[in-house]
Parts: sequence; structure tokens; C-alpha cells
Amino acid sequence: ERNRIYVGGFSSGARLASMLGIGCGDIFTGTLCVCGANFYLHLPAGGNRYYPSSFSPSTEILHYARLHGRFVLLTGAEDPDRGIVRLVAELGFVRDGFKNVLYHEVPGLQHALPGLGPLDEALDYLDEKPIAPLPPLDTSKAKSVSSRPSSP
Repeated sequence: ERNRIYVGGFSSGARLASMLGIGCGDIFTGTLCVCGANFYLHLPAGGNRYYPSSFSPSTEILHYARLHGRFVLLTGAEDPDRGIVRLVAELGFVRDGFKNVLYHEVPGLQHALPGLGPLDEALDYLDEKPIAPLPPLDTSKAKSVSSRPSSP
């Protein structure tokens, strides 16, 4: 089904999935990130620290992902990376205008895969029907995702 092409991962795999979900938003309709996430913009992390960007998506595909992509960022309340995942969710996805983002902290979970309950909830969110059918994306002008140095 065209409405159910998902990418997901755990930890470093989640960071890669978040990059693919945005940078290939014309392919993936949903992204599940468990205990990890990256973003295409530098994100303030308090004081003069920041969480560096890690990729540079095409402007057209980024716009498409903001409007039509569904993103679940799931982490454990006891995960040492919880702060980064929350930062990416709130100061990345939500602040940048992504329309369909679910952030969920699993009580007591450390840096590990959650049980079936939180995963079912995540998949239910990804499976929600879009308000309008996905329009075709004109990729003739789009550039592919490229790496960018992580300096500010």
C-alpha cells in the first residue's frame, strides 16, 4: 500500500531512520524512531551548546515531509539519550512545522526496545489515515540527501 511505507530503527538505526523519513519523505509515509533521532537543523541544547545537524534534505522533499509524513519518536524515561530525542521532537520537528509528530516516553524504560504496547501505539499513529490522499511529488527538480559537516 502506498500509504504504508515506513522506515524505523533503534538507537543509531533510529537516527538513520529520522534522516530517511525527512530526506526521502516522498517515499516513506511514516517514520518510527526508538531511542534516537537526528534532525537537519542545528538545535539549541542549552547555554552555547547545540545538537548538530547531520544532513541536508532537498527543499521540495522537506516541505512534502512536513505536510504529509508521520513521525513517532519513542524513548524511555530512563534512557540516557532521552534528552536528545525530546530535543529533536520539540525544537526540531514541532518547532519546524511538521504536522504529524508523536513523542512518547515509556515509563521505566532505559535504552532498550519497548514492549508491544508502545510499539502498537506507534504503529496505530503511523497507520492513521491522512486527511487527504498523498499528492504525487514532482522530483524532477529535487536533489538527493547529502551529508553535511556537523560544524555550526
